[in-house]
Amino acid sequence: MPRRSIHQNIKAVVKERLKAEIREVVEPERIREFVFTEINSLIREAVNEAMIKERDEVLGREPYEREGAPIYRNGYKRTAVAGCFGTVELRRPVLRKGSFFPKVL
Repeated sequence: MPRRSIHQNIKAVVKERLKAEIREVVEPERIREFVFTEINSLIREAVNEAMIKERDEVLGREPYEREGAPIYRNGYKRTAVAGCFGTVELRRPVLRKGSFFPKVL
């Protein structure tokens, strides 16, 4: 087995020290939590937008338009959905009359 040079030994020691310092500052669990939070946020935004778009397509008009069937928007209900990255809190659109349940869910 060939011997390592002094330069290689120093490089290896510095590399290990840097890794140890990074581990102290940035814990893997904190990174995991941050990534899960960001992914949940992206999923929540995308699904909420998709549900609003689907509701508007069902109604056939934009908000505050009064043409067409007299079915109106009636706010949102909070809905929790379990996913791969934890529970995602969504805002499910609700109609005043009739039933509407987004296909996304």
